[in-house]
Amino acid sequence: MSSAAVIGAAGFVGRHLCRALRDAGYEVYGYDYPGAKFNEPGIQFYEIDISQGAPMFPASLAGVFYLAQSPFYRSFPEKAAHLFAVNALGALDTGIAAREAGAKLMFFASTGNVYSPGFASHAEDDPVFRDTPYALSKLHGEEMLAFLPDDSFQVVRGRIFGAFGPGQRSMLPAFVRERILAGEAIRLDPAPNGCDVGEGLHLSFAYVLDLCDWLLQILQRAESGDALPSVLNLGGEEVVGLRRFSEMMATAMKREALFVIGSEPRKFDLIADPALLKRTIQPKFTPLQAALEETCRIDGF
Repeated sequence: MSSAAVIGAAGFVGRHLCRALRDAGYEVYGYDYPGAKFNEPGIQFYEIDISQGAPMFPASLAGVFYLAQSPFYRSFPEKAAHLFAVNALGALDTGIAAREAGAKLMFFASTGNVYSPGFASHAEDDPVFRDTPYALSKLHGEEMLAFLPDDSFQVVRGRIFGAFGPGQRSMLPAFVRERILAGEAIRLDPAPNGCDVGEGLHLSFAYVLDLCDWLLQILQRAESGDALPSVLNLGGEEVVGLRRFSEMMATAMKREALFVIGSEPRKFDLIADPALLKRTIQPKFTPLQAALEETCRIDGF
């Protein structure tokens, strides 16, 4: 039986990925911070402070998924040490440990927020953005890991766009849900040219169950010895404005979404170009409305 490790197993994506790996027949080792609540049948779970060093992995590990990130991305400079310890140094330590354990793959969860702000879709070779501590910490992690690959060990730096799905308790989709439940207006910031005043931020979204299937395919390709891209966007092909996304979610919840137009134009959209993803694996893209309806059904809304 092949085995895989998930760092950040108790997080939103981590829980879903652990289940997907287990259900695909992998022996799964989950790791997260001391005190994290995790109780998934069939998964071996270990507490670890990743800011203090990587775990000792079992030999003959197929792959390691590094999903951990510091929760203090808005607390700079007070929590700068933790931000860079988890998002960058912890990732490097984990990559070294994964290679020493004989893993074929190290997947590092980066973010679409590392791209320079703009309104077009982002391809993997587009310019990056170092002007926020969060983006810089992720780029430091990406760049340090780029030194580790060899003939038998690959590193994929995955830039994730708009992950959402059942069990999510933070980030934009959770914020939208809470606004709808509270009957509060969602702010729509217009584009600088005024052409989409009522649509708001345009985004790519990745349904978490699709995302986990993509990650599983990436691992399987690494195990087969297939060459993988060093940087890879992980985002859906369906791009919507914040208004449309909110309306879809409200429909799934059988409620109404309220809106207010912001007074200041937005500075960017957050759109992935999924062309390389499509060339690398065979990604499933669940239609956004269907994914939102399934999310609300599972979460009881």
